[in-house]
Amino acid sequence: MKHTKQRGFTLIEIMIVIGVIGILTAIAIPQFQQYIIKSKRVDAKVALTSLVQLQESFYTNKGNTYTADLENDLACKHKGVCSIPTPGGDVLSLDEHYKLTVESVSGGADPDAAALLAGFTIRATATGAQKKDDEKECASLALNSRNQKSAVNGAGEDTDDCW
Repeated sequence: MKHTKQRGFTLIEIMIVIGVIGILTAIAIPQFQQYIIKSKRVDAKVALTSLVQLQESFYTNKGNTYTADLENDLACKHKGVCSIPTPGGDVLSLDEHYKLTVESVSGGADPDAAALLAGFTIRATATGAQKKDDEKECASLALNSRNQKSAVNGAGEDTDDCW
């Protein structure tokens, strides 16, 4: 009787390969997810810089005042700068990862025209899946009429890592 040599992999070899793949996956997936979250901050940065430009144009054309009405006065949706999924609803960044609001430079949401005479701050606050970013680093990014950039982490502390 002739013995032939078996070809193939042993069960131990297959289990080692599966273990190595599992370890690599456990390391790679969280890093990839963090990279995706970080890359979506560009959505906020584009929205903020575009809205500051629209505010300055409004200031020049409408009598030396800024506006808190992104939807109607600045027409940001019509100009391709923001998204408003429901009429009268929240104003979101173009890819809808951030909620956009206008504050007076002295602080406070929903400012009136008098409060905006001194200047404005446009804030982008993470929404949806992007809220995972605020747990660690960037809960919101802001840009004001003096071109000063700021960011706040999930604990409410200022951070320099977002811009």
